[in-house]
Amino acid sequence: MSLRVFKSAEGTLAVEISSPELKSSLKWFVPLYSEGANELQGIEPVDLVKVTYGNKIFYVPFFLVRTVQIEGGSTAVAGSLGYEDSINVLNNIYDRLAYDALSAAKAPKKRPAS
Repeated sequence: MSLRVFKSAEGTLAVEISSPELKSSLKWFVPLYSEGANELQGIEPVDLVKVTYGNKIFYVPFFLVRTVQIEGGSTAVAGSLGYEDSINVLNNIYDRLAYDALSAAKAPKKRPAS
């Protein structure tokens, strides 16, 4: 399993995190930024996954999930991430979701006023 990388008409790159077999035209993506990109400023390193794409270093801010409607010609598959990088991206998303769910489940219960 390797996550597909899409390139928009404007040249921006994004990693598809939804299944390619999904029958919907709506897909889930996270951005793919080259090393040193201005978009990475202000993002904590803990919120980034370092990946290799096209023999270059890129970063995926895995919490910036967006839903995009794929229409003919607006985006094209440019390639894919390697297996290990794909697993790292998905695991980081999963860990963040699981952590948030566990935090909510462990929220202290309020005691009734006496």
